[in-house]
Amino acid sequence: MKHKTALTIIVPLIFILALIAASMGLFNQTPGQPFPFTSHRGETVMINGHGLYYYDTVSSAAQQQGNDVVTLFVGLPMLAISAVMAIRGSLRGRLLLTGTIGFFLYTYISMPC
Repeated sequence: MKHKTALTIIVPLIFILALIAASMGLFNQTPGQPFPFTSHRGETVMINGHGLYYYDTVSSAAQQQGNDVVTLFVGLPMLAISAVMAIRGSLRGRLLLTGTIGFFLYTYISMPC
């Protein structure tokens, strides 16, 4: 396979950064309570008020934490397994790695800033 060097650099980098991001979303729980916020349009929403998703709504924070769980327990193991398979030259591994990297790309591009 002609892109082994790139895979041995990019895949561990994706793994480490995703591990840090998902872990911070789940385990960095600063104290606080949800609080109401009225938008400039007059709508009242509940803001999460704690953790990495402090300024997100309660619903959005729950969805993002669910995505962090999926990333930690499904995405990262799949990334490791598919990378090993792809480096060994398996076509299935390369296809799985393509899909897994697509999952990480979609996940972290679609997250709000």
